[in-house]
Amino acid sequence: MSEAAIAGAAGSGKRTAGAAITARSIPLAPALIIAAYLVLEIVMFAHRDAWLDEAQAWSWATTLADPADFLVVPGEGHPPLWFWVLRLLSLVVSFDQARLMTLGIAALNAVLLARYAGSNLVVLAFLLFSNIVLHSWGYEFRPYALLLTMTLVALELSRGRRHLAGAWVLAIACGFHFFAGFLFGLYLLVNWQRGLSFRSSIPPMLVGLSFGAMAVLSGLGTPAAEVSTASWTRVLTRVFTDPFWLGSAPDWAVSGAVVLLAGFGLRNNLDVAWPLAAITALFLTFATLVYGVYAWHTAFLVVFLLMAFSLAGEKVPRWPLVLLLLPQIGFGLLRTGIELSKPPYGAGPAVAIVREDAGPGFASERQLVAWPDTAMVAVATSEGFDYLGANGQRHLDTLNWRERDNEYLDIDLLATTPTPYWLICYYCDSPIIAINAAGRGAELVLAPPEDISFRPIHVYRIVAATPVR
Repeated sequence: MSEAAIAGAAGSGKRTAGAAITARSIPLAPALIIAAYLVLEIVMFAHRDAWLDEAQAWSWATTLADPADFLVVPGEGHPPLWFWVLRLLSLVVSFDQARLMTLGIAALNAVLLARYAGSNLVVLAFLLFSNIVLHSWGYEFRPYALLLTMTLVALELSRGRRHLAGAWVLAIACGFHFFAGFLFGLYLLVNWQRGLSFRSSIPPMLVGLSFGAMAVLSGLGTPAAEVSTASWTRVLTRVFTDPFWLGSAPDWAVSGAVVLLAGFGLRNNLDVAWPLAAITALFLTFATLVYGVYAWHTAFLVVFLLMAFSLAGEKVPRWPLVLLLLPQIGFGLLRTGIELSKPPYGAGPAVAIVREDAGPGFASERQLVAWPDTAMVAVATSEGFDYLGANGQRHLDTLNWRERDNEYLDIDLLATTPTPYWLICYYCDSPIIAINAAGRGAELVLAPPEDISFRPIHVYRIVAATPVR
């Protein structure tokens, strides 16, 4: 973005005396904003434990053996490139060490976003401290931060009129997540109007489509691939408004504000506006029918806007984008405060208590039961142990979404596993009732603190005789 196009807080795109704070007038300002962002990333990374999706991908990547599974990862619904990266990392580092990679990616994204924002410090700050960049696509050990990197690199190439190179970058991005195809589609629809040859873009399109096909085949037979039976219009509206949430404002008002602001900002760039509208409608339809409302997925809507405003050029006013990001920065900072004020979530402390309670000779593969089994995936991956799951897969090292049932409770496992064994659970009423019905007792070893930030983890020692609870 050129200096002539720098806007102040109002983002008008015109320089006025005293109205704009720029990197030229305060050279250290962008560096200070980036530094503050990275400090928060490091603090949040250190405060939290790994969670299910981070560990599950690592577990699959390190256990794949069939060559075909490296192309179509069983039951995951994702293309394979992230799993390839994890497999390569596992050859030299552990899971916990590999997670540190996210901080390096966050630093790279901060620099790329600074280039995106130019000298407009308001846009830079709003981007870095948004919920998406600070949390969902930030310190989590998942492919989303890399998707942001590749999107920003593609936009940088497009600004240099290297449209085909940018297309190849986004084609590779499709190998990291199915939804990257929507970003690729938006990029192509705009740049085809600006001289990118359709014929020359066929090879990267075929690569992207191949990765998409791998993701579809990977997801067959999993609950995530099932078409939603929920109210279609209600879910669609929630998906659309999720990244622009404004407290108690009705969804229709938020939707209208988003459309008006985006439309006003791109009113002189119809070659960008109509592809943005088309891709957004397609994304909303797919996400509504298959996935539903997840912050790391609805974040793509914001990235669509970032791509659109970048492709529209330097003369487009940035204040509509600033207003669109306002809820994101509010929620991002609020979430930071809430999470740092509470103890970190994770089953690690619960497992440590089980080991202490059990004493020498404890064997997790025979004496540790989890319900739901997802409660233990992250800590088991981090510490390298197996356990018993009560959702249908008894001997667990990697969850198979095609085999497990989230609502299923393996009563026979609870009733026949030799005592003593230990149960770690979130929702404990059903397994405790089943254990008592089998003539066994459940002695509470650990109750969660009242200010737990996520699901409450309980630990029970299961014994042969029924004690007074």
